[in-house]
Amino acid sequence: MSMPRASIFHSRYCHVTSSPVDLVSVITTTLNEVSRIEILVRNLYRQTYRPLELIVVDGGSRDGTVEKLKELTVELEDKSFSIHIFEEREFGDRRSSGNARNIGCRVARGRTVIFMDADMTFVEAEAVAEIHRKLKHVPFTKVKTKIVVDSELEQFLAQQHAPYHYCAYRRTLLEKVQFDPSLGYGEDQDFWFRANREFRLDMNEITDVTIARHLPHTKEEFLRQSCWYAETMPQFIAVVVKRREYELFGGLCDWLRFWSYCFLPVLPFIIALVAYARRSPQLDTKLSFLLWNSVVRRYISLIHFFVAVTKTNTLRPTTQSLLICARTLFACDRL
Repeated sequence: MSMPRASIFHSRYCHVTSSPVDLVSVITTTLNEVSRIEILVRNLYRQTYRPLELIVVDGGSRDGTVEKLKELTVELEDKSFSIHIFEEREFGDRRSSGNARNIGCRVARGRTVIFMDADMTFVEAEAVAEIHRKLKHVPFTKVKTKIVVDSELEQFLAQQHAPYHYCAYRRTLLEKVQFDPSLGYGEDQDFWFRANREFRLDMNEITDVTIARHLPHTKEEFLRQSCWYAETMPQFIAVVVKRREYELFGGLCDWLRFWSYCFLPVLPFIIALVAYARRSPQLDTKLSFLLWNSVVRRYISLIHFFVAVTKTNTLRPTTQSLLICARTLFACDRL
């Protein structure tokens, strides 16, 4: 009888000789990232730190991401730098960001684990070395993020982006706390809060290195990202309400503010009139984007959200969370 493919993966990779003591594992989860993954891989290869391994867990890409990774493996792999590609389907039927991260943690061999998204790169060549040095003294650290602005849309999105990325952990911590595989949106926030409560992590711990990242370049990419967030939000809400994870309600309040604009479609016209009064240049372009962003994108993502609520039977926790968010926002306004 033939061996299951998942067992083949484990026999190919997990039964190798023991890993070097100072091996660093970088985990990346991918889904149709062929346009970005090569930049990340070559950036890691240029890091001065060795030994270094890149673990890629792919969620079912159909754009050539896995094939590109195999090409890069043949070109770049050596005794101190390795690339290991896993497909999420080899480990079961579940598909989620949290599940893919757990798979990466399971197969990673390094004592230092760094999570990098496919649209990220390190700015400094010594970044991995600095993070590894930091984690000899603390179980967790975050790093600074810098948005690489290539378009007007990216410049707009960069104004709302967090200045830090929570990315690096000792392996011993990841063995005790796992990502929630039922989550798509918010799996990293959920992990941080649970790890913080259990181990009292210093969430202000930071290594002075910078990760550069790209945001959506086009309205199509931005809309696709928004719809994915909307589709995975109901399950996040259900987990938050069930566990009473009140630390995470800040994220839900932000989403409530986001969708509140759906009920104010006149807002873009007011903004456009103000711009016209100021004789703003490129008024037509700005008006077009304001209409799209404040009405079209929000309504489409709202539809995806309600479809997901129906499919996942999360109407009750969604209603509960909206009420709690409304009370929270009202209380904040009164303070």
